[in-house]
Amino acid sequence: MAYTVVNRASHPGYPNSLRDVLYDRASDGRHKYETLDEAGHTQSWNEAKQTRSFECMSAMRAAQAERSGSEPNPTRGATDFASQENWPSVNDNQYWRATKKTQIGNQWFVAREMWKK
Repeated sequence: MAYTVVNRASHPGYPNSLRDVLYDRASDGRHKYETLDEAGHTQSWNEAKQTRSFECMSAMRAAQAERSGSEPNPTRGATDFASQENWPSVNDNQYWRATKKTQIGNQWFVAREMWKK
């Protein structure tokens, strides 16, 4: 997820700051990163930050590496991810074309390109 947040901040179709990407909301008021709407995920992340868990530190290193360009981006510029290849967020639909689809571990990553009008 860390890479997709940074990738969105660099993509013209999304807000241009990390904070604004994280707190961007859909028209129904829910966060575009749905995990922010689930108290259990927020609690887990806060605990991970407090204990400096491996997952937390890995996410922080990934975000720093992406921002600094010190390591190649394994997501190939992905702006979205899902845990299943057939989830709507990683496939074409009426609004966007899913490009650069790649799998890393159990996650699927894609870049979204808006259909040209």
